[in-house]
Amino acid sequence: KTPVNVSSPLLITVNRGEEVQMRLNASVHIFIVLWLKCEGYSYYAWIVFQLIFFALSTETPDTVSVSAVHPGPMVEGTNFYLKCDISNVAPVQKLKVKWYRDNETVSGEMFLDTNKTPQNVFSTHIITPERDYDGSQYRCEAELHLGPNGPDVIPTEISEPYTAIVHYKPFIKACPSSYTAVEDQLSMDMLPCSAGGNPPPTVQWYHQGKLINSSEPLTRFDTGKYTAEIRNILGSVSTSVEITIECECILWLIPRLPTLVFTSVLPRMKLGP
Repeated sequence: KTPVNVSSPLLITVNRGEEVQMRLNASVHIFIVLWLKCEGYSYYAWIVFQLIFFALSTETPDTVSVSAVHPGPMVEGTNFYLKCDISNVAPVQKLKVKWYRDNETVSGEMFLDTNKTPQNVFSTHIITPERDYDGSQYRCEAELHLGPNGPDVIPTEISEPYTAIVHYKPFIKACPSSYTAVEDQLSMDMLPCSAGGNPPPTVQWYHQGKLINSSEPLTRFDTGKYTAEIRNILGSVSTSVEITIECECILWLIPRLPTLVFTSVLPRMKLGP
């Protein structure tokens, strides 16, 4: 049995009794030719006994696209589903889908559908998001693995990227447990504290249980414990700082005046004759 790929005009010669197998990659017209052999006054003719066509439709996808199964952002720790839609591909049984997060392969899927005609199929990828996934790009890649008789380069179509937006609770990046400053030179929004979260959290400062204006400078009378409430739609976190406000004292130096000592000399008086 002789396998032959037929995609352009080709003359195939075989011996009597041999079989030839042709893989048709395009529309091909088959012309059957009888071979005659003359030996002396005798003629021998060979004809095609059986011609069988195996039709294999190969179609690379028209489109490959990624979308969210349900609208809205991802939430840290909650499963999120992405869908890769692949349109008009055949044969589906030879299709392999790969999922990528940035440049890392995160999953893959093969299909069992034996239908040889072009089909619309999809693949689903489940994500359990972490805050570090925020801004990552997800792609799906559709490959047709046609085996040893297929093209040397695997036909591949890649989707446009889907950018992940991950929401997560606030957290404190850095904040001192105590802080000392000079009177009128510190407000609470100037404190070296930072927090993260998505959506970006709001920060409110409390002193003695009361909400304060965090942009107002502190005086020596504002020394004490302050608590920050950091909040977004997913939750809140708090931290406390002991604030010490020192007064700015000005020392006036008064020069000491010299002490003057006054003395007097009285003449000696002679008493008596």
